[in-house]
Amino acid sequence: MKRSAPPLPTREDEALIQDYMLHAVLESVLKRDIRLLPTLELKLADLYALLLRHAGKDNADRLWAARQQMRRRGIRILGRSRTAAGFEIKYLCRGYECMLAFDSAAFIQDLASRIGAVSQNRL
Repeated sequence: MKRSAPPLPTREDEALIQDYMLHAVLESVLKRDIRLLPTLELKLADLYALLLRHAGKDNADRLWAARQQMRRRGIRILGRSRTAAGFEIKYLCRGYECMLAFDSAAFIQDLASRIGAVSQNRL
């Protein structure tokens, strides 16, 4: 009996990896901002920290869901790096080694639109 090759990576796989990358970057940004808040002289620093922690919890839930979906689809991240143009992520998808590159400007715009959508749903 001849074995068939696993299915090739799809656009849905790439969209899932982009979603993972957005949430991973957002997680690091939120952690950094929460860490910096106490160093600033703000009247509502505690409230801002609380809002950022809630956003971080929502983001962590979404990141966890993306990781679970990646695991079900047979996707594993091999490495992430910053480049002059943006970000690169190397991954293994059902045995195929792949790479995605993200332009910084488009990536940040997508990140900002997602943050805006999440904050609108919260209010």
